[in-house]
Amino acid sequence: MVLEQRSLQLLDLLIRNESITIGEIEKRLKLTRRQIDYDLVKINNWLVESKVPQLEKLRQKGIIIPSATKRYFIEHLSAKGENHSKTAYVFSEKERKAFIFLLLFNHHDYISLNHFIYSLNISKSTVLKDIKKLDKDLKQYDVSIMYDRSRGYSIGGDEQNLRYCMMRFIIKLLSNPNGTILLDRFISNNQFVQVKDIQPIIQEASQKWSIKFVENRMQEFIYSFIFIISRIKGTNHRLTMELSKSVFKNTNEFQFSEDILSGFTINSTEETAYMCGWILGLSMGNLDKNTNDRTILVELLKGIIDRFESLAGIRFVEQNQDISQLYTHFRPAYYRLLFKLPIVNALLPRIQNEYKEMYKLVEETMKPFNAVFGGQVPNEEIAYLTIHFASIIKNSDEEFIERKTALIVCPSGVGTSAILYKELSTLFPEFKFIKPINIEELDSIHEEIDILFSTVPTAKMISKKTPLVIVNPIMSSLEKIHVIQNVYAQMGKPVYNPPSIQNILGIIEEFADIKDRFGLEKSLYHLFSTNNKIEPQEVKEPLLSEITNEKLIQLNIEVANWQEAIVKAGQPLVDEEKVSPEYIKAMIESAIESGPYIVIAKHVALPHARPEAGSKEIAISMTRLKHPVHFGNPENDPVRYIFCLSAIDNKTHLTAMAELVELLDCRNFYNKFDEASDSKEVYEFILKYEQEANL
Repeated sequence: MVLEQRSLQLLDLLIRNESITIGEIEKRLKLTRRQIDYDLVKINNWLVESKVPQLEKLRQKGIIIPSATKRYFIEHLSAKGENHSKTAYVFSEKERKAFIFLLLFNHHDYISLNHFIYSLNISKSTVLKDIKKLDKDLKQYDVSIMYDRSRGYSIGGDEQNLRYCMMRFIIKLLSNPNGTILLDRFISNNQFVQVKDIQPIIQEASQKWSIKFVENRMQEFIYSFIFIISRIKGTNHRLTMELSKSVFKNTNEFQFSEDILSGFTINSTEETAYMCGWILGLSMGNLDKNTNDRTILVELLKGIIDRFESLAGIRFVEQNQDISQLYTHFRPAYYRLLFKLPIVNALLPRIQNEYKEMYKLVEETMKPFNAVFGGQVPNEEIAYLTIHFASIIKNSDEEFIERKTALIVCPSGVGTSAILYKELSTLFPEFKFIKPINIEELDSIHEEIDILFSTVPTAKMISKKTPLVIVNPIMSSLEKIHVIQNVYAQMGKPVYNPPSIQNILGIIEEFADIKDRFGLEKSLYHLFSTNNKIEPQEVKEPLLSEITNEKLIQLNIEVANWQEAIVKAGQPLVDEEKVSPEYIKAMIESAIESGPYIVIAKHVALPHARPEAGSKEIAISMTRLKHPVHFGNPENDPVRYIFCLSAIDNKTHLTAMAELVELLDCRNFYNKFDEASDSKEVYEFILKYEQEANL
C-alpha cells in the first residue's frame, strides 16, 4: 500500500484537530473535495491493511480520527528499524530533488541516469525533469549539476556552498512528518554511518564540553554530519575558504569539534574550525557563561533592542531579562550569519501573516546591522527574532488566576515555545502553565500535569495518558477556535461552539455589500477565537491616520538645538491634551538615555517616553524643521523630520508604527512633507497611502 506525501499531510492535520470540516481542510491544505476524498480512500485502505479503525466522514462534523488510529499513526511515524519498509512511499518532487542532490553530494564519482532511476524508483523522464529543476534551484548558491555523456552526472561549486545546500535539504526533509524515516532509509541504502551509532557519540561529547544544542538542532547536526563524514572520507574535496582558527582554539565548541572529528580519524584544522563555527550556529547562547564573545554580542544585542524600542515606540521594563532571553537565540544566529550557515524557518509565512506589523518593525530594526554580518539578514532569522520580541512584549500582559496545570512540549525552538507559552496562557487563563520543555526533559517533570500541549505528536507523549492537544507553533484565529474546542472537550467542560462564520457572512451579504470579504472573515475568526472571556473588551490597533491629524502636523519650525526641537515638536500633543507637559521632559530624558537610537533613519528622529510619564491618549505629532539640527548621530544627522509618539501601552500603536516605518522608506512621503504648504496636504497623503495599500 502506497501513502503519498499529501495523504500524510492530511493525517497530520487530523491529528492536530479532533474534528475538522471538509471546508476547513480545503482551505488549510488548498485541496479540492475530490482530492480529499481520494486521499481518504487511500488512508482508509492503508488502515484496513494495518487492522486499525478507519477515519470517519460525518456530514456535520467533517472528518474524525479515532483515538486508536491517532495513536497508531504517531507510533508508526516514530518507529525505527525494519518497520520502515512496511509502508511503500511515493516521493514528492521536493523530496526527489533533495535525494538527487544528496546522491550527487556523497558520490565519489559520476552518477549514471540509471542509478537515480533505481535509487528513487522513478521514471527516466521524471529524473530528467527533476535534475533540470534542481540545477536551476542551485544556481542561486553558485552550485551547478554537470553532465558528461560517457560518465553521467556530478556536482560542482565551492565546498562551503555545497555544504550549505546539503544542510538546507536536510533541514527541510526533517521538517516533514516522515523526514527522519526517509533519511534513515536513504542512509541505510547507501551504507553511511547510522544515526544510532553517531547519536551516543554526539550526546556524550556535548555533555563533556557543555554544548547545549538549540532544541531541535542536534538532530539536524547529526544527519548533516553523517553526509559530511562520508564526503570528507570518500572524496578529495576540501574547504577552499580559510576560516580563522585562532578565534576558536580555546572555546568548548572547538574542543568538541576536535574531539568528534578525531574519533572518525579526521585531523584537519580547517575542518575543525568549520565545525566549530557550525556548532556555534546550532548551540544555545547562555548569558551566564563568560565566553570571549559575550561582551561584543551583548553590546550588539543592546543596540538592536534600543533600535527596536525606538522604532516601535516602546520601552522594555526588564531589559536585562529581555537581553538574556534574546541572547539564547541571538548568539547562534550571529554565527549562522557570520559563517553563512543555512536556517530554514518553516513558520516564516505564518509569522509574516500573524505578526505582520511586528515583523516589519524587526526587519527595519536589523537594516543598520547588515554590515556586521556581511549581507542582508535572511527573512528566516528576522522571523525568529520577531517571535522573541513578540514574546517579550507579551510578558507585560496581565496575570490571571490559574488552577489546572498545563505543560508545553515544544521542539521547534526557544523563541517558538516562548510565544506559544504566552498565546496559550492568554487563551486559557484558568491554567497554570509550567515553563516549556523539550521532549527529552519530559520524564524529569514530577509535578502532576492535567493537560499537555505540543507542536509535534510523539508516542512518548501519548504514553503519558495525559490529555494531549497538538497545536501549531503560530496559530491563526481559526486555529485558536479549534484549540479551545479541543481542550474543553478533553477537559470535560462544555464545548465552545461559536456561530458559523460562513453563516454570519451569508447574513451580512444579504443586507450589505462587503468590500473586503477575506478581511471581514479573518476579523470574525479573530473575534470568536477570544471566546468572549479572554479579551472582554478588544483593543483596536489604529492606523497612522487615526492617531494623528492636521493639528498635530507642523511645517517650517525654527529651533536652536535638538532639545528645543523635541519641545516644539511635542507641543501639539500637549495642546491637544494627548500628553501632559511632563511627558515632553520625559522624552528629552529618554533621548539622552537611548542616545543615537532616537534618530531612526536619515534625518528622522522618533522621540517618545514611557506611558506612565504622562501619556493620556495614543497619538503622534509630525514636525518638519525649517533648518535641520544635530542629535548626535553621525550616521543619520542632521535631523529635519521629528515624529513625537504618545503610547498608552506596548502594543496598541504597533500597527501605526509599522505603517510609519513603511512611509519612511517612501521617497514620495518626504517630497510631500517638503513641498507641503499646510499640514492638510501631509495628512491627505497619509490617507491616500492607506487607501492604496488597503490598510
